[in-house]
Amino acid sequence: MDSFWQDLRYSLRVIRRNPGFVAIAVVALALGIGANTAIFSVVDAVLFRALPYKNPSELIWATNFIPQQNAGLVFADIYSAWRKQSHSFTDLAAYSSGADFTLTGAGQAERLHGASITANFFPVLGISPRIGRGFSAEEDRPGGPNAVLLTETLWRNRFGSDPGVIGRVISLDNSPYTVVGVLAPEFQFLDNTNVDLLVPFQLSESSVTQSQGRITVRIQALRIVARLRPGMTASAAQTDLAGITKVVLPALPGGFTRMFANAQTQVFSLHEHEVGNVQRKLYILLGAVGFVLLIACANVANLQLARSVAREKEVAIRGALGAGRARIAQLLLTESSVVALTGGIVGLGLAAGAVKLIRYYGPPNIPHLLTARLDFRVLLFTLGIALLTGLLFGLAPIFAAFRVSLNDTLKESGGQGGANAGARRPQKALMVLETALSLVLFVGAGLLIRSFLRLTAIAPGFTPDSVLTARVSLPLNEYQTPEQQRAFFQQLVERAQALPGVTSASVAQALPLQIVQMMMSIMIEGQTPDEMSRSSMPVAGVDIVTPGYFTALKIPLISGRYLDERDGTNATRAAVVNQAFVRQFFPHDNPLDKRIQLGPQGLTVIVGVVTDTKQRNLTSDVTPEIFAPLAQWATPSMTLAIRTSVDPLSLVSALRKVVTDLDANVPLYNVQTMNDLLSVQVASQRFYAAVLGAFAGLAVLLAAVGIYGVMAYAVGQRTHEIGVRMALGAERADVLRMVLRQGLGLSLLGVAIGLGASFGLTRLLKTMVFGVTTTDPATFTIVTAILVAVALIACWIPARRATKVDPVIALRYE
Repeated sequence: MDSFWQDLRYSLRVIRRNPGFVAIAVVALALGIGANTAIFSVVDAVLFRALPYKNPSELIWATNFIPQQNAGLVFADIYSAWRKQSHSFTDLAAYSSGADFTLTGAGQAERLHGASITANFFPVLGISPRIGRGFSAEEDRPGGPNAVLLTETLWRNRFGSDPGVIGRVISLDNSPYTVVGVLAPEFQFLDNTNVDLLVPFQLSESSVTQSQGRITVRIQALRIVARLRPGMTASAAQTDLAGITKVVLPALPGGFTRMFANAQTQVFSLHEHEVGNVQRKLYILLGAVGFVLLIACANVANLQLARSVAREKEVAIRGALGAGRARIAQLLLTESSVVALTGGIVGLGLAAGAVKLIRYYGPPNIPHLLTARLDFRVLLFTLGIALLTGLLFGLAPIFAAFRVSLNDTLKESGGQGGANAGARRPQKALMVLETALSLVLFVGAGLLIRSFLRLTAIAPGFTPDSVLTARVSLPLNEYQTPEQQRAFFQQLVERAQALPGVTSASVAQALPLQIVQMMMSIMIEGQTPDEMSRSSMPVAGVDIVTPGYFTALKIPLISGRYLDERDGTNATRAAVVNQAFVRQFFPHDNPLDKRIQLGPQGLTVIVGVVTDTKQRNLTSDVTPEIFAPLAQWATPSMTLAIRTSVDPLSLVSALRKVVTDLDANVPLYNVQTMNDLLSVQVASQRFYAAVLGAFAGLAVLLAAVGIYGVMAYAVGQRTHEIGVRMALGAERADVLRMVLRQGLGLSLLGVAIGLGASFGLTRLLKTMVFGVTTTDPATFTIVTAILVAVALIACWIPARRATKVDPVIALRYE
């Protein structure tokens, strides 16, 4: 222990005498350790930290996956059968996050995002409310009393954290709900969904009801969470549920059997369900940032090797005085560990800022991202990685010290012979490693950046600039009839149109890229069902709009006309269709004036054709779409879209007043510009491209510094040789070529190794790229050219310095 404290004090003195070396080493290590700490904190929060439920490893998530819909679906009949007949679970609970409400009577009307849960939801998860209680079985039965659980955030913001809120009746959608509990601050709802409140599901045991000989089907999409019995596995539970499903389906109406014809029962651990979409991507980022740390270690190791030459006599003297290899290794490792720990402390500060940036700019699809923080686990990780880093770059001077010849080094001219040549070999190897790792990161970042650019270049089919959108939902107990609903939205459009700065105003049931349209079966007059089914499934998306919709979004008209005042309530039903509709149902005919049957609605005449607009997302194919006039349809929820000649967000206050003047109990919510909506569409790709691009940029910078350091060291060690060459007649151009040849030769070797590794490793990015392949020739070519150019510049600076060597001075170098 005494020797350790001696080494520590000596290391601190050495560091004080070499501030330049220490500063460079600490900065390089701080960047590498800081980046690793930041990414680890995210990975730890999302992937490694246990879910905040009792015994989370016992929790599973189950569904029936329907390939033709690319979605899972469980409805009441299957859930009831699973819960009654399954022997794999202690209990199953159902939930759904699609229950939104308008809160009134507690200040300004506010639209809240809610979720429906069964009464056993909390017992299955093994959690309890902070105050109050969960839902009772009586409250969860069909027609039971209305009850609500508040989140801690809603309780604090709207009710002042008043414990007396328990038992209070509040108004949701103008209906009374009794507050029975408040959730804990750490409560996290499932599916990475933020909710403000919870209500009981009040499920029937069957989706099918029969009254007076008439069958009514009400399908509610449920999500299932369950707790496994001790000793039961997820695969056994999946077999159990699949067998029950096969028995239940034949007893239901034929539509269910057809819907679930190819369904596959799937069971996942709840953790796997929560993080499945991002797990691979986060591991890729963790691996990429590990490359950055390796490059930083290689850089510092090169610095240590350069210093080791100057310390050869010190090492030789210590050896001559009796210090063994182990004692010398301990001293050198202590020095490197002090430098590494200093870099780790500085890196923690960088990581704290980086985590804040990641939480702020991270995409919304990363679950639990907001819980990422520098906690005790992350601090232990940073300590461990700092010590490991010190060991990694500290080995280089140790091996160099072991090669020192006591006799040669203690001579007057020692230190310019074989030891120097031996030191250059590991330096060259580290330079090749840095270049190879940098190329791999650079190629990966290049692929994601090109993918992001391809994604943002997709034309959405409308002009998003200067468009403000906002959602409005009417309470059904006050706006019960279609006439009342139409009247409200028509007045809203008229008053919004009159606002200063508004050039066009409209409402739509579903805006592009925002809300999924309702799908309806269609029949085309003159075509038989067989003719239609041969070309495609006879379904189309239906959007309800006001006449100004196409002008507000600047959706071009292809033929016919837009919807207008001629398409009133008592006029012939009219519709505008998109190009995808024409391609699918009228590939060889003019669709204008053709009549179609929309579900239970009457015949509708096609009066116009507009260009295709992206619907679900930017990458999905456009499907047939029908635009119907609000005057002939009705819906209680619409989205306002207004085009402005001023900053769209400057009209938010005026727009809220318009809605409040119409009805003080109807809130304006989900207010955003169309450009913001488009930005959300590419948020995930932008995040991963930006992070990997930052890592690649840092790697290339460190590699350039490393190449420069190796070449500058080599030039310094060959000063005498260069002087001799120039004294014997070598031209400056010859010296320049000699040095560049050596440096570029090593760089190109690293590039070649990096290219080989990239062709294999970039396949991991297959699910993260769009519009490019993981072996995209253009990306590989551009990245290689840039890295070679950087290496050339890093080599050229010391090479140019070599050409300025004075032969007379160089010959006196010894």
